[in-house]
Amino acid sequence: MTLLRSWLPSNWQVERAVEDQADSPADVILNVSGPQGTVRAVLDVKRAFNPKDVDGVARQARLLRRVAGSVPVLVMAPWLSERSRMLLTQAGVNYLDLAGNAHFVSDFPTVFIDRQTTAGGPERLQVMPSLKGLKAGRVARLLADVQPPYGVLELARYADVTAGYASRLLNALEREDLLTRGQRGRVTKVDWRELLKRRAESYDVFTSNPVQRFVCPNGPAFALEVARDLRLHRVALSGSFAAEQIVSVAAPAFLLLYADPAPSPLIEMARLLPADAGANVVIATPYDDVVWERQYDITAPLPPRVPLVGVSQLALDCLSGNGRMPQEGEALLSWMAEDESRWRRKSLVDLPLMGTVK
Repeated sequence: MTLLRSWLPSNWQVERAVEDQADSPADVILNVSGPQGTVRAVLDVKRAFNPKDVDGVARQARLLRRVAGSVPVLVMAPWLSERSRMLLTQAGVNYLDLAGNAHFVSDFPTVFIDRQTTAGGPERLQVMPSLKGLKAGRVARLLADVQPPYGVLELARYADVTAGYASRLLNALEREDLLTRGQRGRVTKVDWRELLKRRAESYDVFTSNPVQRFVCPNGPAFALEVARDLRLHRVALSGSFAAEQIVSVAAPAFLLLYADPAPSPLIEMARLLPADAGANVVIATPYDDVVWERQYDITAPLPPRVPLVGVSQLALDCLSGNGRMPQEGEALLSWMAEDESRWRRKSLVDLPLMGTVK
């Protein structure tokens, strides 16, 4: 109550309702009073709160509003993750944590408080899963690329990670409400859009992968045409030129190719010049074989002479890139959401197994 009062004008009051009883379904009922009048808010105090808890709170709030009308519901916890706060706001539920994050809205009297802090909560309360590294990248790509249901052992087998690692990661992702599990812990639903965004926060296409930067005097489009004519082995297209073939944001001005190893014929024939700054061509060595997995097959009379990386890999590369690439990544996510059948596999069964994790 002290925190909430401190964010209101000095002539406002926040007090516990006198008739608040121990057997009340609410933890605390607050009277928030200002010159216009008083609004009652239901305070729901949590010792810990995860994004997966939002649905239960939202259901209770909806039931309360059916009975009592437009009553603000305020969730209070020691710490609320960014995703918890986002989901609570989307559900129309107010929140407050001891780190100073708060969102409180009332129509009458009119109240609007929205405070976000970069300060984290106590380390033991921060349960956000780490999606950094090779194994996390494999599991994240697989969860995005293949429709559920599937179990821990299946995911571990096809991503070539240990079952223990897969289980721990799935537990963390479930707490963050990035996936849902049913009987026997089988994954039944994946929020692949938010999962890819979370993965992009700990992945950078230009630093996670070893890269060579070049300037092509005739422009990046010329370098791509040379690559197409050479029909190089173990080469895949990503970045703006790949995104352009699926969604249109702006004319691409930067070429990103994956190659292992960097193709000398392309460097020679396209007359690529090494560049520390001002590069318009980047050749990246994949950080892991998952980059080659589940390449996107563009519907066309003839297959592309330079294949595209998988759609989820392309989204990760664009979201974590620079310039216009993040906007292209967002446009690609919207395209992916329109029709998952265009890019998402129906089952793990037909997929090849990953190689051994080194």
